[in-house]
Amino acid sequence: MNGKKPSPAGIVIIAAGAVALIASFLAFYKYSSGGAGLSSAQLNAYRAAGIAIPKGLGGGSVSYSAWSNSGFLLFPLAILPALLGLVMALQVGLTTFADVKLPARVLGFDWMQIHLVCGAQALLLMLAYLLVNKGGATYGIGYWLMFIASIGLVVGAVMLSREPAPAAGTPPAI
Repeated sequence: MNGKKPSPAGIVIIAAGAVALIASFLAFYKYSSGGAGLSSAQLNAYRAAGIAIPKGLGGGSVSYSAWSNSGFLLFPLAILPALLGLVMALQVGLTTFADVKLPARVLGFDWMQIHLVCGAQALLLMLAYLLVNKGGATYGIGYWLMFIASIGLVVGAVMLSREPAPAAGTPPAI
């Protein structure tokens, strides 16, 4: 460690990125007991037609993380907020704690712009899931934590953009 301390914006970005990544492994969608949103008539119709009922949909409770390759098609779209948060947190952590020298610009964008775009994209994806038909599912704790973390990513990126520019020849205090 080089002894540098992260700025408040850096702390927010690192914390939000970590929360988003951890929450992506928790329940994103969940079906509760009692047929998991399917009525007994629907379950009987599936059985009569010989359609296999996925485990957990015939009763009990089942949940799907953002990494689940389920009927909801969560993977890979639902993991993007977690991956964007991870990229943001890694950039801040590597430049602050490991004193890694990353290029000042990537594809013509500086890191402040990349943080703003990544944070906004993460939040927009999580907001889009509010509009999706969940097919009787409810949001799990993983969704809500990822939603809050994506708000934190945007807040951290905006805080970062409002920090004063470093003096010439000194590295930014991310």
